[in-house]
Amino acid sequence: MGRYLLINYRLAELILRVSSKDRKATIQKAREAYERYLSLLDHYEILSTVDKKLYHSYTEAPTTFSTISTTDPNARRAAKIANFKQEKELKKKLEVRLSTFIRG
Repeated sequence: MGRYLLINYRLAELILRVSSKDRKATIQKAREAYERYLSLLDHYEILSTVDKKLYHSYTEAPTTFSTISTTDPNARRAAKIANFKQEKELKKKLEVRLSTFIRG
């Protein structure tokens, strides 16, 4: 199962790269794939406590959810950088866990 955990994530990235006239439908399909991916991470308890809270906040209001809720440009930039670093760290952790799971 471990080697298939990233399928929905990769699928969402691929969907976003496909050129389409109906951009809204494309984004919705990618969102659904990301949601399946996050659901699996939550199910296998891979999310940190902070990420789990964010995920549950997202599931309560997916269309209005944002991790960047300020209008201050400097704060927005800092939040984007923090989100990027956190995403990078999460990817690294996931890859380590998957490789351990696959070998184990």
